[in-house]
Amino acid sequence: MESTGDIHPTTSEHSRRRQDPARTYYEGRALPGHVEQEGIVVRSYERFLELPVSIVLAVMWVAGLVLLGSCALTLYLLGSLLLQNLN
Repeated sequence: MESTGDIHPTTSEHSRRRQDPARTYYEGRALPGHVEQEGIVVRSYERFLELPVSIVLAVMWVAGLVLLGSCALTLYLLGSLLLQNLN
């Protein structure tokens, strides 16, 4: 019978692997490059969420306004184009 330590890494191994910026590991195996890039994105996102709450909410609020504004502008342009074609 094998022990559970052979199957799952310990907590200290998890923390060492998480701090290694060069490679992403899963149970001791290096993952392909695209997964390593996703790890960079995840770390950046986690770092962003560690900022003060007011900064995170302000950035998300501005991003939401930009998204809603671009949708409203697109609808306005499509509507005006449609009205021009009907006349």
